[in-house]
Amino acid sequence: MASVKDLQTLVNHIRGRTMPIAEVRRLLHHESPLVRVNALEACVDAARHDEDLLDEIRVAVSNPTNKVRMMGTVSVAHIAVGCLLRVGTTEAVEAATALLQDWPEPDRSDLNWYLESEGLAIK
Repeated sequence: MASVKDLQTLVNHIRGRTMPIAEVRRLLHHESPLVRVNALEACVDAARHDEDLLDEIRVAVSNPTNKVRMMGTVSVAHIAVGCLLRVGTTEAVEAATALLQDWPEPDRSDLNWYLESEGLAIK
């Protein structure tokens, strides 16, 4: 496992949006949930024009490693659903809506709370 300093440097690089999208895509599978979350968020703009990347975000929602909680009840998977909604294309919103409908309770309430807190509630 990388040191905290190394992880922070990597996260800063992702957030700086200077990293090539191909490298960011690889980080969607990084061992650190913090790195995965930042990679997901960095993919939002590119996913508006890249169906394969949109599919990668959709797959990240269902990846069992992304059930890990980031803070409180918010998981990496919750943030991935939020990223789909931030992509905002018809396909992305439909995917997020379908995922939400199939989301198991009681975690669905946590997901809804997270989406509402981010201003991303599905109407």
